[in-house]
Amino acid sequence: KDTNNGSGSKNNQNSKQEISPLVGDIGATRLSTALIHNTHLLYLNLSRNDIGIEGGVALAKSLYSQITDGRSNNEVFQSKTVLRVLNLSHNQICTKGAMAFAQALRHNTSLNELKLSTNRIQLEGVLAL
Repeated sequence: KDTNNGSGSKNNQNSKQEISPLVGDIGATRLSTALIHNTHLLYLNLSRNDIGIEGGVALAKSLYSQITDGRSNNEVFQSKTVLRVLNLSHNQICTKGAMAFAQALRHNTSLNELKLSTNRIQLEGVLAL
């Protein structure tokens, strides 16, 4: 779109690149790394941020860890974060992401509320949750 800038010359606004304010998969994946070390944040609202499969799975995995117990050699799961509420409503998280959260919720003891409304989760993911 050409516009006149008031000085008689025209600027081409189509050449401007806009940076998306949305977190998306890349931002969610980066944020998941920070959540592993979180000791203070209790509520995180990431609704309406265009988070899809990759970001959803990364966030789910940040909620717990799987380690091997040195004494018994058994796999042990533990919470990784103190987060109490995670709002991921109105994103693009699908069944695979829901399955990852179902796995995380089995082992995370701090998260009390997970909001996943208005995502692309099919029946298999709903049942797993």
